[in-house]
Amino acid sequence: MSNVTKYEKYFKNEKELDKVLKTCEPYFSKIESYHAKMRNYKDSLTILNQIMIRLQGIRGYLEPILAEAISSKLNKEVIYYNKLKAEVENNNQKFVNAVAEKEASAKVANYRRIRNILQAYVELCKSAISAIQTTLRRAGSTNEEV
Repeated sequence: MSNVTKYEKYFKNEKELDKVLKTCEPYFSKIESYHAKMRNYKDSLTILNQIMIRLQGIRGYLEPILAEAISSKLNKEVIYYNKLKAEVENNNQKFVNAVAEKEASAKVANYRRIRNILQAYVELCKSAISAIQTTLRRAGSTNEEV
């Protein structure tokens, strides 16, 4: 079973959503650990390079899950919105777009939370990788340890 397939089943059922975070937790911990190591080993190019490679791998693991989180949140929101619209129209009531959007948004709050957490960790990986690359480039131009 591919990584994405495993997570797709969690996103299909809102009761399973917390399993996404539970299964990603070891990766989140590694990101936090590597981020702390970056500060402790800012003068060691070898260690920084190793950290960068590991963060790139974690980012590659998390990005497809984030993509699934984004699409699941959007799809669920559209489904709730359309359901509300159909209910209002079937009851011959006036449809108020803003109200339906707010209700649909509230229905997907947990999906948004999962998406935001994943997005934060992916962004942390990206910024750490970028910072390390900058440090390595600078050191390469001077041919010395930072």
